[in-house]
Amino acid sequence: MKTSNKLLFSFIGFVVLLMIASDVILRANYNNGRFSDKAKDGDKKTWIEGLPPFKVLKVEGKESHTLTISYGDSARIIFGNQNYKHYEYSRRDDTLFLKYEKDLDFRLLECPDLSALVLVNTNVYLSEMKLDRLKIVAGNGAEVRVVNSNIDHLDMEVGNSATVEFSNNSAIDSLNLALGKHSALYMYDVPFRYTHLQLDSLRELSVTGSSLSSMKEMQSK
Repeated sequence: MKTSNKLLFSFIGFVVLLMIASDVILRANYNNGRFSDKAKDGDKKTWIEGLPPFKVLKVEGKESHTLTISYGDSARIIFGNQNYKHYEYSRRDDTLFLKYEKDLDFRLLECPDLSALVLVNTNVYLSEMKLDRLKIVAGNGAEVRVVNSNIDHLDMEVGNSATVEFSNNSAIDSLNLALGKHSALYMYDVPFRYTHLQLDSLRELSVTGSSLSSMKEMQSK
């Protein structure tokens, strides 16, 4: 075999090995929550970053910020500008840890499924989700709003001085809510088949329409 042919085959073999190694590294990074796929939409001036799949989401941020979570075919974050550099995330098993320290222009976090949501120093606006079961844990002062969503079983543990709202064509089959002192609860025409509420000295309570007629049980701590 000519020397030139040997060099050609050696080069091709090297390229193939390099591609295989790159694929292995990308898969390892993806599985460890280090996947990044930023794309800019020139018309809407948004930035999109792909996320690894998850079922549990823990968000740690600023009390003044509200994160909107909605259904999407894949997990991703949509930003209004380039300040995605001020947040970080990692994944362990099926849990995604999302952390940020500044008021980021999050337009939306999309995911195809969600079984548990833990909020630390941040608020959430849950929209257009259809879930069999969801557990939400939020600390003091949190704002949790569920709109345009259908959830079969919803368990919530929310701290003191918080705000919880159900509205805008949502439907929840079973609600188990423990809400801390001096909090506000709004249930605007959202049907429930079963409710178990643990409430302690609410600062405000508003229940209207089908929510009022659906109330089955209210238990004070």
